[in-house]
Amino acid sequence: MAPGWKEDRTKYRLGSMAQLPARQLEAVSLRHLDGMGNPEISEIVDLSVEAVKRLIFTRKRKLSDFLKSQISESNYANS
Repeated sequence: MAPGWKEDRTKYRLGSMAQLPARQLEAVSLRHLDGMGNPEISEIVDLSVEAVKRLIFTRKRKLSDFLKSQISESNYANS
């Protein structure tokens, strides 16, 4: 991998997180930064456990797609 790829990956992740609406950012942050489970998150964000599961799944997929597109653009620009 090219030098600086970790820094690029972090930059893209932070940029993609900034795109999330407040409630979704909170749920994803509680899951991945605080290590909370769906039942705990559902109480904090006032959603059902199923809604939290869907929200996190959907956000992870959209973040993944965003990161892939950013990396593709970066690789294209650097070639």
